[in-house]
Amino acid sequence: MKHKIICGDCIEVMKEMESDSVDLVVTDPPYGINYGKVVGDENLDTFLNFIPLVFRILRNDKFFIAYCFPRFICEVIGRAKDARFNYLWIGFNYYPNMFKQKPQPLGYNRHDIFLIFGKGEPKKSAFMKDVIHIMMDKNKSQHPHEKPIKPIEKLIKCTSNEGDTVFDPFLGSGTTSVAAERLGRNSIGIEISKEYCEIAYKRLLKEVKQTKLDRALSTIERIGF
Repeated sequence: MKHKIICGDCIEVMKEMESDSVDLVVTDPPYGINYGKVVGDENLDTFLNFIPLVFRILRNDKFFIAYCFPRFICEVIGRAKDARFNYLWIGFNYYPNMFKQKPQPLGYNRHDIFLIFGKGEPKKSAFMKDVIHIMMDKNKSQHPHEKPIKPIEKLIKCTSNEGDTVFDPFLGSGTTSVAAERLGRNSIGIEISKEYCEIAYKRLLKEVKQTKLDRALSTIERIGF
């Protein structure tokens, strides 16, 4: 498999990417809530501005999946529809052991929401439940919003095929790339922080060395760090 990690502003990098060049987009963008002080998280602008760029670089009849804060579901779906995506479904990561977090209007929630869109009429490659039960990992890396790898693997497996290229414009600590390697997909990831790019690279390199599949050793290209 071939993997590429790019350190830079995803909006600027995506402007230079070729049209119709990736097979799946799975990402956990800045939510616009500024809980973790992540770059671009001070408002919803970064999230909304990258959606039209996704439509251009995604091949036809392919999926776009993005995690989203509950309060902004309507804004995100509206922008995606304006960009000519079809809104397909909503799903959840459910964490039975999630207790310590900021309270929401009616108490504490134990879920993350992901929205599924389609460019054209994509076909799923496997079945999955729309609620993914997963225990909150207490041993995650240094990124404040790192998603567990299990739900990302399930999403990639259901919405792409082996040999496809999976793209994550907000790579963070590299979970999407690691999941892609495990499932025999290529990946492209963009991350604005050099620190997290290094973390993502080391995680992916470790995964590549541990992969026990009957194929040539994967390659990792580093750009900008």
